[in-house]
Amino acid sequence: MTAAICSSDPTHADAQDRALFDRVLSDDPLKDCETIAPPLLADIALSHGMDYATAAIYLRCRFADKNRAACDAILNDTLTTGDPNPHIVIMPGAFHLHHQDTGADAKNVREMAKQLGWTSEVVNVGSLGSLQTNADALIQHLANCPAQSIILVSLSKGSADVVATVANDQQDKIFSKVRCWISLSGLTFGTPLVGWLRRQWWRMPIVRLMLWSKGLRFNELDEIDYAKNPRLSEPPVLPAGMNALHVVGFPCQKHLQHRWAHRAYKRVAPLGPNDGGGFLLADADRLPGQVVPIWGADHYLNPAWDFSPVLRNILLHTATSNTAASAIPATKSTK
Repeated sequence: MTAAICSSDPTHADAQDRALFDRVLSDDPLKDCETIAPPLLADIALSHGMDYATAAIYLRCRFADKNRAACDAILNDTLTTGDPNPHIVIMPGAFHLHHQDTGADAKNVREMAKQLGWTSEVVNVGSLGSLQTNADALIQHLANCPAQSIILVSLSKGSADVVATVANDQQDKIFSKVRCWISLSGLTFGTPLVGWLRRQWWRMPIVRLMLWSKGLRFNELDEIDYAKNPRLSEPPVLPAGMNALHVVGFPCQKHLQHRWAHRAYKRVAPLGPNDGGGFLLADADRLPGQVVPIWGADHYLNPAWDFSPVLRNILLHTATSNTAASAIPATKSTK
């Protein structure tokens, strides 16, 4: 990896960002690390700053052998055609019925699919369902879907629901028509935000009351506690023939856009660089399949610049790629 590689990538990096990349490339702090655990990246952030640690893990993900081809195609806008008839099935994020401003309802994905001439539909799940309830709903939806070429898109907590579904003993049958899983800001391993909230014991009665007023329960959030649920502690083993593409925002603090992102970023910061929505960026290194890091975007993937061309390329890439994710194993690391 050289400074020349980064001269025009990422496109939306400013002069300050590029100076940061040059500094990280000169030091190469992750050069001798086979795996990246969150405590390691947290130590780098403590000694060199959060932006430095964020740039270090971004560059590692962007130019990793398993990610590079997908990143080049998607981020350099080299895609023009794809499968003429894929069908998009969407597992929405938490609170998708109550907070559409987060993008959890995948409205932008459906609009882009329509522009491409593709069909799409959202799995019928509640605003905050349990992992098992949502997994059952996804299984039923895929079983009843007549489409023979499906791209599964999950958002935030919806990715944890997909992980719970993949754990089913019949995974190959369930996902037999799914050619690719796109995880957008997926909480694949859960989120430490739940643990942070539990430690704020004085907030809990208010949180429970707010959820109750919407017909929701805290138990569904508790399931995605980063430190507690063994179902989400290890990278999922994907069905044979199903590729996975994980799109992860890599923001510095100046890049945070959504009103929720600022608070989440600070709450998770003691554990290291994060996306402003509860995902630890160190964990991107152990996701199965390919990872597409988006510099300058937070968890909500609605940066200061227009994200729609990138989203278009993400969909087109999955429609053209025949690479099976099962051939690209995840990297294990210790939380």
